[in-house]
Amino acid sequence: MNGPTPGRSNSTLTLARIFLAIGPVVLVTLVTIGVVLQVRTVQKSSWPTTQGEVIDVVKRVSHDSHRSDRERRRGRDRTSVTYAPVVRYTVNGTEHEFTSKISTGDKWTVGQQVTVRYDPEDPASGEIDGLGDWVPWLLIGLGVGIGGTFTAIGFGLGRSARKRAQRGGNAEPGSGVVTP
Repeated sequence: MNGPTPGRSNSTLTLARIFLAIGPVVLVTLVTIGVVLQVRTVQKSSWPTTQGEVIDVVKRVSHDSHRSDRERRRGRDRTSVTYAPVVRYTVNGTEHEFTSKISTGDKWTVGQQVTVRYDPEDPASGEIDGLGDWVPWLLIGLGVGIGGTFTAIGFGLGRSARKRAQRGGNAEPGSGVVTP
């Protein structure tokens, strides 16, 4: 059979609607979070800096909880190990310390000197200068990439379903809406 299949264009249109529902939400959500984080990063760039010292390193191990029982039995262990530095620094004669919120694959060295940015209104609130500056751009890129792709697929599927339905005569003329 070479003609259009009405059930197929309805399912394609449903799939298009799903992609069009998910795509813009992902795009707007990730881009918004990325922009908010980037604004905070820019604000923090005006904070004063001081030298800090790595006094300890916290090893963080995470296990892939989505492994199947079969993978577990075969010994396929998907764990990742990252390291977060514990940093001590002094502002106006008062010592402060924090454990970095961002852990990396690089193993920090106890005694290593790092530059710390701290909030002048709350000197106990510090972070390693430049360590997480890439996170906002990652979220913006993921939002545009994933959200934009889902949205484009949704539009493409919708257009395809409308054309197929128009050839089969079950579309409302001029509305772009396919009726079952």
